[in-house]
Amino acid sequence: MYVPGWRVHGAQFRARRFLNDLAILLAVGGGPLTGQRAAWPHGKLTQGVRMNVRTVTALLLVAVGCKAPSQSQGAATAEPAAVPTPPPPPKEPTVVERLAKQEDLAGALALIQPMFKDAFNEPDPAGMVFAGWAAHHLTWADIQGVTQTKRSLVMKDPDAERGKRLCPAGSVIQIQVDRSAGKPVAHGLLLTDSMDIYKFSAVGSSGELVEKSVARLCGIVIGKYDYSNSAGGTGHAVALVGMFDLPENKPAK
Repeated sequence: MYVPGWRVHGAQFRARRFLNDLAILLAVGGGPLTGQRAAWPHGKLTQGVRMNVRTVTALLLVAVGCKAPSQSQGAATAEPAAVPTPPPPPKEPTVVERLAKQEDLAGALALIQPMFKDAFNEPDPAGMVFAGWAAHHLTWADIQGVTQTKRSLVMKDPDAERGKRLCPAGSVIQIQVDRSAGKPVAHGLLLTDSMDIYKFSAVGSSGELVEKSVARLCGIVIGKYDYSNSAGGTGHAVALVGMFDLPENKPAK
């Protein structure tokens, strides 16, 4: 009896060939377990048995050489464990957010004053941020509690005089109200009798003040403000954030 072979490769081919040859041997030499022999002539039987022994031995050696596939070869490569992404660090609050938490002038100046800078043709950004805070918190009494300085000192060494108080009086030569901070802030220029110019950001009330009105202003020194004048030169002013000296800005205690 012949067991048909399969079209396979490698170890599988040898294993199936072994089964085919073993079936032939059993048919020729009888049942190996019972010792029964086929009814063949003695010489052919002996020759068949010798052939069976040699062939079986060779086939066993071939079979022993066929190793089963390694489990590691058939197993899929394990994916590395996913490393969890750490949460991002908390966002640092902005200067505006930190300043908004300050309830008094001393705390606000401690935070924003180191950022005050001199400016040319454009207002100092830190001064504008301070004006936004002042629109909601600054009082006339706060300004009066700050150390007073002089314009000449500011012009000589603005870094040493920032955050101090100046109270000039003169004529308003420019004024415009801005409400982008949520409350009115009047921006403009004040010209004194000595022809000194102050650039102001006045919070609180500006009352009936308009161009050419006479007014007094008290404010916190931001620094020097230089600007291009109509004569083609450069003018020099002092930038202040403060309030006009008006009754509505000085409520009775």
